[in-house]
Amino acid sequence: MAETQAASHVLRGLLIVAMSLQGGCDLAFGLDGGGRFTQVRFDNSESNTDLVDFPVLVSLDPSVVDYTKVADPLKDLRFLDPGTSSELPFEVDHWDPDGESSLWVRVPKIRAGSVADEILMQVGTNVATTTPVAADVWRGSYELVSHLQAVSPTIPDVLGMHAGTPENVTVTQGRVGAGLAFGVNSRVTFANTLALLEGWDEFTVELWIDPDYPSVSALVGEPAVMGKREPLTNCRLIPTGEFQCDVTFQSVETAYLNAQVIDRPSDRPWSYLVYTSDGVTLRLYQDGVLESDAPAGTLASSAMRRPLVLGDPDQPTSFVGKLDELRLSQVGRSGDWVHAQYLAVSGSFVRFK
Repeated sequence: MAETQAASHVLRGLLIVAMSLQGGCDLAFGLDGGGRFTQVRFDNSESNTDLVDFPVLVSLDPSVVDYTKVADPLKDLRFLDPGTSSELPFEVDHWDPDGESSLWVRVPKIRAGSVADEILMQVGTNVATTTPVAADVWRGSYELVSHLQAVSPTIPDVLGMHAGTPENVTVTQGRVGAGLAFGVNSRVTFANTLALLEGWDEFTVELWIDPDYPSVSALVGEPAVMGKREPLTNCRLIPTGEFQCDVTFQSVETAYLNAQVIDRPSDRPWSYLVYTSDGVTLRLYQDGVLESDAPAGTLASSAMRRPLVLGDPDQPTSFVGKLDELRLSQVGRSGDWVHAQYLAVSGSFVRFK
């Protein structure tokens, strides 16, 4: 084992030297730019599952990178797979040269239980040999990825298929960068989503939510957060202060799953809600933890097709609060995947060396 580890360190050292020579850069590891390499290491110790093609949030600040070395992050920054030396696709979620910046990087594989798997980050003038394409981070299993950051003229879908049309929503501070604030008569309608979810055996819907209600008693009615009539009948807040998702299967059976989202600690106002089905079990996770489950089935198709909507003035009451980071995929994500995503956004998954 010791010989194997020693060989691994030698190979990594040779890779670092080779890549440094390629870019004409300093050979030392460091955090101050100048073409140097920083190890971006992942703590997947709580997972029993390999994470494959995993979009991981990497947050940077002046303690990690010298912003004066980065005139353009798409040219002066790159991430590499140490096993293949290939550049990894990444997306700049937001860039703040005076504070914290967030990037989504697609990592080929993070092994179950590992605390040593890593990628390399290089900073320096024109170190990137290719221009990263944001959509490449999400290709393969995602159908819709919206960071909910802008409202003019439409709200982008990173994959370019389902742009959102905003009504009475404003940009605000989100969970990752900017998010959207909803009030009475606010909604976002996503294009080309009439058939989305219908007939799917597997799916995953992800959303960060921060309801603007001081207490459960301040909640009036059942404000709609998200829906499309059927098969995702509604995701709403109910009078117990819970977030409830309703789904209709082709068998006409309807499942309701709940998670508490109001009267949370003031230092943790955002909830990461993931609604997923692997074709056997329907599950609702909150902050990476399973809250409720029910038997699953193929999602229903409906003659009353409607687009996917965030907020819904057609309901008796409208959702008031903030939403961020909406994703929809035709895959039933594992609990380990969901938990790792929560840890990454919460700053407990990535560390630099």
